[in-house]
Amino acid sequence: MPAQPVPACAEEPRFDGVPPDRAKWRYRPRRDFWRSKAVRAGALITLLALCGLVILALVRDQTGTEGFLVGLGLAVLPVPLLGAAFRWLDRVDPGPWRNLFFALAWGACAAALVAIIANSFATRWIATATADPSSADHLGASVIAPIVEESAKAAAVLLLFLFRRRDFKGIVDGVVFAGFT
Repeated sequence: MPAQPVPACAEEPRFDGVPPDRAKWRYRPRRDFWRSKAVRAGALITLLALCGLVILALVRDQTGTEGFLVGLGLAVLPVPLLGAAFRWLDRVDPGPWRNLFFALAWGACAAALVAIIANSFATRWIATATADPSSADHLGASVIAPIVEESAKAAAVLLLFLFRRRDFKGIVDGVVFAGFT
């Protein structure tokens, strides 16, 4: 059988939409929106702010407006002094401000809300179990409250250690984060 001639190919079609420099046409996969740092930071800020608002509402409901304002003023008064002291302690290799703000917000909002809810639940449970509400208040305030509050605050240091491990360069960083919490 004789060999068949190879048919001539037509010229490749031109696409005007494709630029001649194809190096700029790199494939960049789209990230999911929840993997964005801005979305995660916004969700964390919103969650901590909601915790803070719930705390403010609970404390104002329990103490009244005058007691709430006095307590808020006395709680906020030492914050700049303590913040400056812990920042001075971390002066050799200071950590990022975002971690310090997270620790402060966690201690003021999330840990305080966890402590309020857990302490009131535990006090009610002890009061129903022992049928003595006055001893339940004393036991809740002296035994359960410190354990719950300090454990909730320690969660901030643990979260920073797990998710921002590169910012931990020594024991001093843990002390500073715990102090801000």
